Amino acid sequence: MTTGTNKQKENLYFSGGRVEIEVFNKDGSLEAPFNLGCIELTLNREITKASAFSREFGSKQKIAEVITDESVTLKMKCNDFSAQNLALALGAKVETLEIKAGESLPFRGNALKDTTLSVLKAGSVGIVKAKITFIGAPVLNKKVAAVIHEANISMSGDLPLMNDGDFTTLELEGSANATDQGYYTHYIIEAEKENAKAPKANSGAAGETTPSNSVSRS
Repeated sequence: MTTGTNKQKENLYFSGGRVEIEVFNKDGSLEAPFNLGCIELTLNREITKASAFSREFGSKQKIAEVITDESVTLKMKCNDFSAQNLALALGAKVETLEIKAGESLPFRGNALKDTTLSVLKAGSVGIVKAKITFIGAPVLNKKVAAVIHEANISMSGDLPLMNDGDFTTLELEGSANATDQGYYTHYIIEAEKENAKAPKANSGAAGETTPSNSVSRS
């Protein structure tokens, strides 16, 4: 009997919908979800298979195959440079700093008006762990949804904060962690039906009719 290994890659593209993210707190709870402004989400699944072959009957035949290694990674492109999105890229939490008029600003000068700053201390959190949900737009009366239960998020490539271009994007990448629900769950919303309106209850007692407000004329 001989053995061999081979690798297989699968790419899954999501577009035409919205991507929401919920960041995990240290106690395992989730923060409120927010829309990433994501224009592209790609999942990459890579598996390594080990195969066993036998020549018992002359020709080489596969007799078993198992997955020995599996990983799921993701990439996201966003066109929203909000403080929440930048916090994912910089490994930070969004903190708020209030500066009164006349007080010193932390980056030089004094505030001319009462000023609110969003403060991102890069690297203070490290890699951000989050739950990611994709909700697709309807196509032929069907919708696709996907939930990545737990992913480690960080910045991918450069961060063009000073770019004046109209098509600047923020790129994020991450790896999905295995959970008891798998790496991610895929949903297909086949149909959505409105509940039928319940008939109006009869206000009269059993065996009685409700008086009519109509007036008959002879």
